[in-house]
Amino acid sequence: MGFLCGSRHADLMARLARIEEGADDAPTAWVEIHEPTREILPSTIYVQSDSFSALRDIASFLGVTFVHEPAAGLARVLPALQELVLDSPVALPVPESRITRFHPRLQRWDSSPTVAQPGLYRFKPAIGRTQFRYKDERGVLRNVDRAIGMYAALRDEGIRVMSWERDGANGRMAVRAEAYLPDVHARVGVLCSGLVSKEWIHDGAKSQIFQNVPLDVYRAIATSLGQPLREL
Repeated sequence: MGFLCGSRHADLMARLARIEEGADDAPTAWVEIHEPTREILPSTIYVQSDSFSALRDIASFLGVTFVHEPAAGLARVLPALQELVLDSPVALPVPESRITRFHPRLQRWDSSPTVAQPGLYRFKPAIGRTQFRYKDERGVLRNVDRAIGMYAALRDEGIRVMSWERDGANGRMAVRAEAYLPDVHARVGVLCSGLVSKEWIHDGAKSQIFQNVPLDVYRAIATSLGQPLREL
């Protein structure tokens, strides 16, 4: 089984409709459209056939590229967290802002009058967008994406917010909702099933669940983000 990723232009959808209708010039396949639970999200289109070679023929008919195990391929080239941090520019605090610091162990933001300690800081100016700064152990302050800064702060204190649990042939990857993944890591999780993560609440704590995640893909994501492994 495969699923379609990327833009869905009119010609692609017309060709897909011909497959569904069983047109004489179209390859044979079973097509299922999975509608999202939230309206702002796109549907997931699954295409099933008898073999990988048949899926390649279907991809050729649709005018798209067939990629075998895209999540595993992308997982193998995920950048290390430290690379992402060092690629973030050195910056100054945001003037005239309300400052809060992320508390990794309590998973919350606490008011902070200064940026004296290492960690992730959130600056909310009276005018303009919220910005984030990560301060490392050497005292270097960097302008970071929220997710990158948060995983750097979690790594510094050895806090785990991810886990993997066997479910069928693969498993489910759980991520604490407050610590949502950087975009490229989340994309790997979605590519495992074609579905966006689902919210799950257990003992009052919210998590995002990624489905059909192979163990090696989970390990690659967690290792990339400096997360201790937890396999249930």
